[in-house]
Parts: sequence; C-alpha cells; structure tokens
Amino acid sequence: EVFGSMEPSNISWSVNGSLIPTNTDTIHVNRFSDGDKIYALHNGQLECNKASQPLVWQTLSVSNIDMQFSIRPNPNHGTFYISTLHPIQKIAIHDLSGRLVFQADTPSSREINLENEKGVFILTVETTSGTGRKRIITQ
Repeated sequence: EVFGSMEPSNISWSVNGSLIPTNTDTIHVNRFSDGDKIYALHNGQLECNKASQPLVWQTLSVSNIDMQFSIRPNPNHGTFYISTLHPIQKIAIHDLSGRLVFQADTPSSREINLENEKGVFILTVETTSGTGRKRIITQ
C-alpha cells in the first residue's frame, strides 16, 4: 500500500516520468497540467520499489458548474416552469435531507409539478452547456 502510514522519506513522486524532489507524502497541485500522469512511489528495502496506479490530472471547468436558468413562479403551490437557452438533458429535485422527490431524464416538458410536496427543495438542471442549481419553495 503506497498511501498508508509510511515514513514520508520512503515516498517519492513521478509526474510524466520525471521524479519530483520532495520529502513528503503530499504533492502540491500547482505542479500539474491537464493530462499529467502522477505516480506515488514507495522506496522499499533492498531496492524493492512499488508504484501506485497512475492518477490522471484533470482541471474542473468553472463554466460547467454555473449554468444560468430561471424558474418561475417561485415560491408557488407546486407548478414551476424552467427557462434556459440550452436544451435540458436532466432535471432533479431533492429535499433538504437529500431525498430525491422528482427526476426527469431527457424531459419532454419544461414544466415541473410538485403539488403533493410542500417545503424547500434544491432544483438541479443539466443542459448541454452545464449544470445549475436553485432553491425552490412550494406552499
């Protein structure tokens, strides 16, 4: 096991085949670029070395997390309408405890009916341009 309770002096790092000089069991992410292959190496006794499986670095895109859409009317008595410039791929609504109360994969309508649910919910809308979340309230 490479990431156990080993002495940091027994661990080294390799990024794209180049050894990174460090004396710690962690490595700073500002060293990486998209697609880099990162290995943790354990330098054992008697030249017995172990390498981890490669980790491939990927930067998250902020633009994919903050997709804009509107929901109206909010609050209301259970029927909401979603407005967005991009095609909707998926809609999910969770209550504040995390319970899924509504889901539609490739919805045919931009209308959501929650007339049997009362309270505060988190609406997640996935489109071709990213994902957005909003709080909705039914009375």
